[in-house]
Parts: sequence; structure tokens; C-alpha cells
Amino acid sequence: MPESWAWARLGFLAFYKKGPFGSSITKAMFVPDSAETIKVYEQKNAICKDETLGTYYITPEKFLELKGFEVFPDDIIVSCAGTIGESFVMPSTMRQGVINQALMRIMLYDKNIIDFYLVYFDFVLKSESNDKGKGTAMKNIPPFDVLKQFLMPIPPLPEQMRILQVINQLTACISCIDDTKHEITYLMTQAKSKILDLAIRGKLVPQNPADESASVLLERIRAEKEQLIKAGKIKRDNNESYIFRGDDKSYYQDKGGKRLCVEEMIPFDLPQQWLWCQLGEICDYGNCNNTDTATLPDDAWILDLEDIEKNTGKVLKRITVAERKSNSTKHAFYNGQLLYSKLRPYLNKVLIADNDGYCTSEILPLEFENIIFPPYARHVLMSAYFLGYANQCSYGVKMPRLGTNDGKRAWIPLPPLSEQHRIAAAVDAAIAQLDTIADALA
Repeated sequence: MPESWAWARLGFLAFYKKGPFGSSITKAMFVPDSAETIKVYEQKNAICKDETLGTYYITPEKFLELKGFEVFPDDIIVSCAGTIGESFVMPSTMRQGVINQALMRIMLYDKNIIDFYLVYFDFVLKSESNDKGKGTAMKNIPPFDVLKQFLMPIPPLPEQMRILQVINQLTACISCIDDTKHEITYLMTQAKSKILDLAIRGKLVPQNPADESASVLLERIRAEKEQLIKAGKIKRDNNESYIFRGDDKSYYQDKGGKRLCVEEMIPFDLPQQWLWCQLGEICDYGNCNNTDTATLPDDAWILDLEDIEKNTGKVLKRITVAERKSNSTKHAFYNGQLLYSKLRPYLNKVLIADNDGYCTSEILPLEFENIIFPPYARHVLMSAYFLGYANQCSYGVKMPRLGTNDGKRAWIPLPPLSEQHRIAAAVDAAIAQLDTIADALA
């Protein structure tokens, strides 16, 4: 240390008093607040740095029994258990009170060093207390005989003021940087949402008049489905319907030969070569291959909701049948299929499988069979537009789900297939740039 500095043990600098033993002050002793009652200060007062928090009070008679555990203005209260080392200087406006068993009172002999003492406490002593504190599940601040032996460097008072001035300037700068990072992170989240919104409205990439119209694509899909029905490979869905645009450019729904104008149900306008359709028309929504876990090989991939990161669809961990030890029925999925979480859709867990595997029944594998490019479909299902629909239609309070019928009826903006590829590439490139910025801020 510089020659003008000195070492001092904490026991030399202040008086320390831990709160009363647990049985000395319990909830049974608390009384309603009144003009005569005495406040019991708790750990939350130190952690939140607010002396007004809390609703525990004792009688003046009980206060006399707790002589020695009073706390006064300019005293430092410190949280001693669990979240240890959080400190707060009691203001002059504090109410008369005592500390409870989760607090320690520190009374500095020289109030002039209080600010420097708190800096030392926050930057050094808090870390040492966590390292040397007792307890495993719930750590406690070190015993007084240990705490009082801690050494603290003491500069001359004028130098303490200069040090504190620099620390305050740097802390303000760091706080400003943190605020800016939070603002940038928020703006990037908004930017991602806006990119998806532009993408599904046909405003992210230019249209190519040479592209095959989405209406031609849908007509071909319907023709192929009819051939499969005639060949007996699939059964006709008696509730099946499809959307088409009439000669008057309005949208209609054909259900069993009955036509209904649905123009007022269209969410927003689309480019000329695009078409609105419903999710059930273009994928096997709700048709899942159920598999008994007991029949699966030990090295098979089992995907659960907790394995997927919300809002990104990234797989956080891959767990096998042997590792997961699950007995519930699973849905089989295949490489390239889109996996959509119908449970708590607001978490936005949508991804494209990069391998074969099995998933919880709360995840629906969707097969589009060259009707929709899966990356484009993923962007639609992760967009604010589709999230709003899914959240509005979800049933259940604690565990909301998007039902099968509502899922099939979801309106999907369908571009030409080649434009789907261009849109997906543009979205992925833009989001990758934003993620690079986010990683740099982390």
C-alpha cells in the first residue's frame, strides 16, 4: 500500500451486532401497526435498500426485551443469510425499530469513512463473505470472530474522497452502458419482429413476375390429394375445406361444395401472386405418429419443451431415451419436418428438425411436402401475427394450448415457392446480423 495508507481490522473500525436468535423474535410476537408499535427491520430492507418495506411490528414492551438490537440513523444494516452482504445505510427519517435474525447492524466509530467502508464492503467484503460464509443450501455471513479479523485498507480522508469521486464516475458510466445495452437488445427484438412482419406481407424481397403463382401451387396440391384419395392411400376428410380467390378478387371458402365469402376474415392484403390459405390445407396439422417410449432404442433422440430456447427455436440440449427415462407416449418426427409447440405458444418454440427423433406430445411435427419451404413456414409461425392468433385461440389458463381445429383454421400467407426461398434467406441473413451484435454486447 502507499505509505500514507494503513491497514485496520474491521473490529477496530465499527461495532457489529447480529439480529436476535430466532426464538427471541417470531411472527407470533408481531402486532398490527399503530402509533406506539416498533418496526422490525428485515432482510428485504437491506436487499432492496428501502427502510419502508415490511409489515412486522412489536409492542414497546417487547422492544425493551430486545435491548441491544436497536438500529439507528447512519447505521448500516447487512443481509446475513441467503443473499448475503447486501448493505443499506439507515436514513434519518427511519422509524424506530430493531433488526431481525437475518440482519446485522454495523455502527462505524467514525462516520466520515462510511462511504469508503461501503465501497470496500460491496467490492471486497461481499465476495469474501460468500467465499467464507457458513452453510450450503442457505449461506450465512461469517461468524463475528472471523468477520472482525478481516483487514481493510484505509487511505487518508482526502484521498478517500478522490477515490469515491472516480468510482462514482465509473459506476455512472457502466450504468449508462448497461442501459444502452438493454435498449439495444430491446430494439433488436423489435427489429426481428418487424423483419418477420415484412417478410410475411411480401415487403421484404421484391416479387418476380416469372414465379409460379401461389394459386397454381395450391391447385396442384389439391389435384395430388385427389389422386391419393382415389388410389385409397389417404381418406377424405369430411370436414375438409379450402380457400380460393373468385373472379371478383374476393376470398371464398369451399366446404363440401358450399361456398362462403370470407373476405372480411382476411388478416391483411398480400401481393398479387400470393394467396391466403389455412394451415390445415397445406400440412398434416394434428396428424401425428404416436410411439410407445418402451419400444424405442436407447440412443434415440427425445426432444422435450425444456430443450428448446424460447423465441429462437434453438436446441439447448439433446437427450437420448436412456438419459431421459420417460414413459409417456411420444410423437415421431423426421429430419426436415417443422416442429411446433402447441403448449404455451407465447414461448414461440418452433424449429426445423435436423435429425430423426421423438418428441413430447405437446410438440406437433408438421410435414409440408414441397408445398411450403419449411424455413419460410417457421418464420410465419414465429411471427407476431401468428403468435397473436395462437394466444387468442389458446384454451386453458395455467397451461394454454392451441387446439387442433384452431390450428388448422389459422390463416397462412402463401407466396410462390421460389419467393419463399428468397424470403427465408433474407430473414436468416438479417437475423444472423442482429445475433452477431447481440453476441458482441453479451
